[in-house]
Amino acid sequence: QLSVSITHQGTQKMWLVIRAAVAYAARNNMSGMDWMLVAENDAFVVLTRLRGFLGQFVPKEQPLFFGACACRRSPGINLFSRMALSQLLPVLPHCDPTNTFLDGPYGKTYGQFLGEHTVNVHGAGDVSIMSCLRKAKLSCTAPLDDRGDMLISVMASMPQHQVTGLLKNVSARQRFCVPWPCTPDTGCWSRDAFGFHASSLKMPSLLMHYARHLGILSIETRS
Repeated sequence: QLSVSITHQGTQKMWLVIRAAVAYAARNNMSGMDWMLVAENDAFVVLTRLRGFLGQFVPKEQPLFFGACACRRSPGINLFSRMALSQLLPVLPHCDPTNTFLDGPYGKTYGQFLGEHTVNVHGAGDVSIMSCLRKAKLSCTAPLDDRGDMLISVMASMPQHQVTGLLKNVSARQRFCVPWPCTPDTGCWSRDAFGFHASSLKMPSLLMHYARHLGILSIETRS
């Protein structure tokens, strides 16, 4: 797969970098690759688990987009199949940066739309991706395991104690359930989760500790 790392740079710059990367991959027919992975700099992905999930799909024939699909946004980690990129290419010039979207259906009075909402600058890339998908008649699909648990964690604002709990459970191959973003319900992350997104993951000590437990990092101590 082609992997693109995104650093928060402000409202327009973030989406313009993502859009340029998507356009390049699409114009070059993915250069023999089947999937494009876009991850922000406060996210990490366990590639062995990701490959296991993607193996059930046919990226050359299915226009697929996988993301968190949370709160009318898709923050942190996004996956495009080759066919989805082909479908996006004609509309990309019309996908201008935006940080405004329709909130809902959940809110203070669950089940009612709250109307137009503007996110902070760090969310603009998340919102612009969803807006561009709609223009291309593509939908955001949340990756789930067989029991319906999420395989990607969601918001950068996820509290550190929840991030720690999620990583501990996933390291022990256990699901992790907490109140779900933008809904009145409790949701669960899968014991096979492959994508993790939270601001606290910028802390090298936290990231490296759980990377070891997830089996994706081996460090040798040399004298």
